[in-house]
Amino acid sequence: MRVLLLALLLMGCAKASQEAGLMDPDPTPSEADLSQPPVPSADLAGARQDIPAGSRKIGEDCQEDTDCITGLCRPVLPDGGRICVSTCRSQADCANLLHMFCSPTSPGSQEGFCVPRHSAHCASCSLDNECGSMSERCFTAPGDISAACHIDCSLAGAAACPEDYTCTEVMDSGQLRKLCRPKSGVCLDSLGGYCDRIALPQVCLRSNAAGTCSGQRNCLALRRYDKCNAPAPQYKTSCSQLDPAGCRLQIDPAVLRTKEHCGACGHACPGLGLTNNDVSCIDPANRRCDMTCRGDNYDVDKNPANGCEQLDTVPPGHTLATAAIRPDRDCYDFGDYKDSFTFSVMSDSRVHVNPSVPAFNSAVGAAPDYIKVRATGGAFCQNDYAVRFTTRGGGAVPCYRCTIYTDRKSQSVTTTGSGTVEMSSGSGSYSSNSDVYFVIEKICNLPVQEAVTYTVEYHL
Repeated sequence: MRVLLLALLLMGCAKASQEAGLMDPDPTPSEADLSQPPVPSADLAGARQDIPAGSRKIGEDCQEDTDCITGLCRPVLPDGGRICVSTCRSQADCANLLHMFCSPTSPGSQEGFCVPRHSAHCASCSLDNECGSMSERCFTAPGDISAACHIDCSLAGAAACPEDYTCTEVMDSGQLRKLCRPKSGVCLDSLGGYCDRIALPQVCLRSNAAGTCSGQRNCLALRRYDKCNAPAPQYKTSCSQLDPAGCRLQIDPAVLRTKEHCGACGHACPGLGLTNNDVSCIDPANRRCDMTCRGDNYDVDKNPANGCEQLDTVPPGHTLATAAIRPDRDCYDFGDYKDSFTFSVMSDSRVHVNPSVPAFNSAVGAAPDYIKVRATGGAFCQNDYAVRFTTRGGGAVPCYRCTIYTDRKSQSVTTTGSGTVEMSSGSGSYSSNSDVYFVIEKICNLPVQEAVTYTVEYHL
């Protein structure tokens, strides 16, 4: 009986001592404990009072250093989550920790933390901090087609990378770094990181000159993120085509070189659709168009919106062979102007094609007019001539010349765009039954361009 009472008394004292903290607490977890796969804990914010100090193992969620058996709680996950970590200088320091690798605390550092295998391998990104908060790198690796996350393997070697990746030296901004790269070389077409801790889909982007399409990397049964399922961007072939879901696409550059859409959808070249001209897009980058005039249509007012608005009537023709023919004239006019004709000379700075204009002089921007008269003469005729040349609608520059050609001589007079001049020649200036030609032409160079009406009065 005394032995039993003594035993009960000793057990009671031990329990009281333990509750009072006089006995040693549970020993530090052994390496076997640390080697167990990390299990993400429940939400800490709502269970703060349920976490005994120093109870969290390496790889488990935490909020404060005191939560962890190592005294180190760090935000080392790509989503910013904090977990318990331990320090390391090589992969050997993390060898007893399942699915953990030694990641440098910053690029080039020889100090690191043992962290869980990474979820951000080949994830789409635009900034380093989207890949993690330590030594992770976001850039377009040599041979790849877009920016992606690459995990630093300088301390852990191959242990930092999935089996279908290699720890490779890569030139990055002029410096060599060791980073995990997929053996295929193209991140978007390779399996991504591990999704054993974070299984939510990752957004991924495919981009090229045609635009950008978004998709997802989904968590596969083997706990890896799948290849990016975003389609490769394709140019839109018309301005009315809508973007497919998840894509922002560019218009095919060939479409934006058309006269209907010069440099931008809806930016039509001025003068499009008119019958007196032809337009083309010559500089899409600056939305600049060009215009040519059809035949004897002229852009006198320099306004492409109304095309080549002035038509120079034909006849007269612009060559000797196509000269306008006036009725035959005899010499019995006794000094009066027996005949007259009125036409126009147009000038502009455009090219004239479809059809081209014979004898068009690009320096002056005009073509000459030819008119032919058969001079029949007659018995006792002097075969002399007198010519009056009048212009209207032009400027004060002496630009317009009238020349008479006979079988015996030629003579010219010049006047402004609004003036009158005369010329004459006496007996024997032509032979009876010969052809007399009048040639009216603009002789001053561009940039003077105008529409001038002229009248020639004459007797033979």
